[in-house]
Amino acid sequence: MNGFLALFVRFSFGLLCHALLLPMITNCRFGQRACRWAWLGMFVLGSALVVPLILLIQNVSVLFVLEAAFTLVLYSVAYVFLSAGSRMRSLFAFTVYGTYFMFLLVFSSCISQAFFAGSHYATTTIRTASMLLYGILLRFSPMVDRFRSTSELGMGWFSSTVFSCASCLTVYTTALSFSILQVDVTLRLTVAGILCTLITSAYGVAAHALSLLADREALREAESQRKLLESQLTAEREFVALAKAHRHDARHHIALLTDYLEREDLEGMKAYLSQYLTELDRDKLDHYCENTVADALLRLTARRCRDKDILCAIQAVIPEELSLTGPELATVLGNILENAWEAAGKARSPKLSITAREKGHSLLVEVENTLSGSLRFEGDLPLTTKPAGVQGLKNVRRTLELHGGMLLCSQRGDRFRTQVVIPL
Repeated sequence: MNGFLALFVRFSFGLLCHALLLPMITNCRFGQRACRWAWLGMFVLGSALVVPLILLIQNVSVLFVLEAAFTLVLYSVAYVFLSAGSRMRSLFAFTVYGTYFMFLLVFSSCISQAFFAGSHYATTTIRTASMLLYGILLRFSPMVDRFRSTSELGMGWFSSTVFSCASCLTVYTTALSFSILQVDVTLRLTVAGILCTLITSAYGVAAHALSLLADREALREAESQRKLLESQLTAEREFVALAKAHRHDARHHIALLTDYLEREDLEGMKAYLSQYLTELDRDKLDHYCENTVADALLRLTARRCRDKDILCAIQAVIPEELSLTGPELATVLGNILENAWEAAGKARSPKLSITAREKGHSLLVEVENTLSGSLRFEGDLPLTTKPAGVQGLKNVRRTLELHGGMLLCSQRGDRFRTQVVIPL
């Protein structure tokens, strides 16, 4: 019974360390509170599944190998499922974590055998202390912060992930060989130390490369925002220029009407007003909704569509007051309308339709455009070949989620549809 308890404590304490450390590197798609509960649940599940392994397998070396494999497989699946962003990025993060976890197991086992005759309780204590130091490193290491900055980087992970998986498998195979062949403790420490040095150096190179990719992605995002602001500024300038032109012309109209009144030529004044109203209806400023930011962006999109012979239909009821600020609304509508206009312009039958209406306590916006070819999706967002990639739509989703909104993208045939829910 004492042997069972010692093994259970040894393995369950390792699982508990995972439950405490993994939330530090998990960018959970369901929120941090859900992340903590999920890893606590994994600790309970793992501890329960370890019990039959201990009862059925008497060989401690085999038990150690199976427990490590069981932990890596179970926890890697859970980590990839819980983490937001690219699946390859999530797998890379976990295998890096798993590689150093395997190193800690090897070093803890060697120290326990060298000084405490391999006692399970000594191994547990050494492993727990090592994991505590590992946690402090994860909490304060600048490399972890640099890795978090790559959260929006969807590409460039394949080579790094293949290397990290290979490294994790190498360390696991080495630990397995140590256990089966009963390798001398000194030789274990030497081999493990050399492997740790080599793998850490390679990870340093990979970290530098990923840092450069993250910086390039940040520049792309900045460029995308600059273009969006230029589009909004163009729309505002167009509105101001047209308003000034009408104001300038209004002075001449008032002067002529005054002259008709002074001459008491009422019939002439009526005829002139009739002609002026006809002209005013023909040259009036386009107006689509009460919200000034949305109105300017819709007007700009309609003008762009006219310039490129894109059939454009707009039916928008957007109130003046929304939960989004002006810049946030410009980010959401500006990115969506620009993407739709560019895609429609390349289609065989260029069409673009925009509808917006209130439903309950939300504003529903739907933009549908024709496009050429099929898009590939990563998660729920399409992949594009534009210089800024899918960064614009990621900004849209992030902005909407801050206010409890939602973004949906779908393709059916040659039609691409973007649906947005904005709380009022």
